[in-house]
Amino acid sequence: MVLKMMGMLILGIASVSDIRTGRVSLWMVLLAGVCSGLSAVIGITDRMTTVPELLSAMIPGAVLLWIGFISANAIGYGDGLMMFMVGPLFGVERMVEGMLLAFFVSAIVSILLIVLRKVNRKTTIPFIPFLASALGVVNFVL
Repeated sequence: MVLKMMGMLILGIASVSDIRTGRVSLWMVLLAGVCSGLSAVIGITDRMTTVPELLSAMIPGAVLLWIGFISANAIGYGDGLMMFMVGPLFGVERMVEGMLLAFFVSAIVSILLIVLRKVNRKTTIPFIPFLASALGVVNFVL
């Protein structure tokens, strides 16, 4: 639980960075990876998880990286890397739920901002704040 809270703190800091600069620092991604790595070691040692479960938890992040690659970086690599790194920390089910909720909420916010003429179709909107919020909801509320 402590590592999940640390992961959420890292996602919160990354969210602020993403909003302010449109970038996510590599050290934040690596720090998230360290938390996931510690969680993985503890999970395997205590027989609470398996290596295939941990690897499958990285799939949502890999999918986001792939989408970013084929869409000419419409979804940033930082978003995909962050999801890839926190995957083992939260597990595949929570990652998929979080990713879907983040996509849904970001789509609604984007449409609302376009309708209100605050942004246009070409404006980039930070995704990590939506991801952090969604993972917070699926891990600590639902």
